[in-house]
Amino acid sequence: MKFGITKFELLALTSHLVGLPSPNPEHGRRRLQSWDELGVVELADDLATVHTVGGQVELADWRDKKTMSPVDLTPDVLVHIIAGLSVQTTGVWADVLTRLRERLERLRDKTYELPEGLCDRQ
Repeated sequence: MKFGITKFELLALTSHLVGLPSPNPEHGRRRLQSWDELGVVELADDLATVHTVGGQVELADWRDKKTMSPVDLTPDVLVHIIAGLSVQTTGVWADVLTRLRERLERLRDKTYELPEGLCDRQ
């Protein structure tokens, strides 16, 4: 399922999801699959490292709030991400994640339209 997402939204989403508990191995596998489909494997690892031992993540590549890039999400990952956005979110990410969740729900409900120009990119 093709979906348009900005680098800033990917940062917010990954930052939120990385902090959530992983209650079982299946959930852990779905997390790893999510990072892969979203294209944020390295970002997720960096955020987890910073959270655990300190340091910082280079944010220059994640500041774009306007340019959408396509990602291709499987239905299982889509459900996983929406579930992760159904829990309490940190206030600093609440606005961006609320808007993102609404678009993801439209994708799930098959009412989402991929922004013009993204159909040919990937």
